[in-house]
Amino acid sequence: MKKINLLLILLSPFLVFAQINDDFEDGDIIGWTEGTVGHWTASNESPINGSFSLKHNLSDIESTSYISADISSSIVENGESVWQFNLKNGNWDPSSSNYFGVFLFSDIEDLSSNVNGYAVGINMTGTSDLLSVWNVTNGSYNSI
Repeated sequence: MKKINLLLILLSPFLVFAQINDDFEDGDIIGWTEGTVGHWTASNESPINGSFSLKHNLSDIESTSYISADISSSIVENGESVWQFNLKNGNWDPSSSNYFGVFLFSDIEDLSSNVNGYAVGINMTGTSDLLSVWNVTNGSYNSI
């Protein structure tokens, strides 16, 4: 069960207002906090764009895994944000127990607990295999 819940507030090519701008081209994940150290890496193996991309560093392991970046000190003007990021699924089929998503906002860093926020993901609940936007309340996902 590979639950990949990552708070990728990646800007240009990922976001602008929060001033997080990490394309991982420096080959590291400095400034990001891993739920479990070693689960994530900046990898040059099949990058999405450029020479490096953020990559889940586990294979065939049942685990909840996430990485996050703190934007609490950032100011989101007028309640508007622009998010831009690229996702690439590895060589596995999403399912109800094997899913992934990107949190746009969350109230806590630990994405494996009773988090509140908004996420974009595949099969956060169910097995539709559709990319959906989710309102998350106390760890429960509701499609928007």
